[in-house]
Amino acid sequence: MNLKTFTFLALTLLLFLSCSNNKANESLRQEIIELQIQNDSLKEIVMEKEEHLNSSETPQWFYPETDARKLFESGIENPEAYIKNALLEKTDLIPMDAVLGGTMHYNNIQLLGDQWLIADFEDGHVYGKVIVKYTIGENNEVAFKIIALSDN
Repeated sequence: MNLKTFTFLALTLLLFLSCSNNKANESLRQEIIELQIQNDSLKEIVMEKEEHLNSSETPQWFYPETDARKLFESGIENPEAYIKNALLEKTDLIPMDAVLGGTMHYNNIQLLGDQWLIADFEDGHVYGKVIVKYTIGENNEVAFKIIALSDN
């Protein structure tokens, strides 16, 4: 085989390899783009789910439309806040005494339907949780009764 033929075949082979390599590279680039789009959409879904779970406005056990119908009918616009605020004022219900000069207060309160709620309390040194039964009286007064206590 002479040098011209060999050079021609070598260049043709290089050209062919570079073209097929470009096609493979382009295919890989396209696949990467598609995966990035899919990854971005999955990240967005995860973020939405996390926001939904972390949202303090999302009732998990309390549905105002059904669980607080009486309060709505009597003009209370935010029954969940109304009941929570009523409990916040009742720190005397906390069944543990504060220590080292602390003051007992409620932290997290979550309504569990139209009769119960769960709350945690502390003074910075002592911590506990309670399950409370609540009832709504005639003048929308909220009465509480502790039915379970967990102290740590």
